[in-house]
Amino acid sequence: MLLVEWYGIFKKTRHDGCFTMIESAITSKGRTTLPKSVRKALGVEPGDRVRYFIMDDEVRIVPVRPIRRLFGAFKHHGPARTLEDMDRAILVFDRRAARLAGVELVETPGS
Repeated sequence: MLLVEWYGIFKKTRHDGCFTMIESAITSKGRTTLPKSVRKALGVEPGDRVRYFIMDDEVRIVPVRPIRRLFGAFKHHGPARTLEDMDRAILVFDRRAARLAGVELVETPGS
């Protein structure tokens, strides 16, 4: 069940697990503050960036995850891999994917 508190127009909505609607004001400079619950849901902190996706009459806000946040996320134990090693692995994957899809992989000169 969705509960809406009315103040002329809706201000906040409590949810039953489906969705939550929260409202914030737009300043004369077009700025707004993301409410704490929105920042928490997005996992953003001061200095982080968000991206806006406009779809018809709706806008979706998603956090931008900078590559630096991934540093150290993937551990590799062993010697460093060369670009040739990576190219070989990609080619093996492409061949397997093509075989599974029933598609012939055509190699071009120099690949």
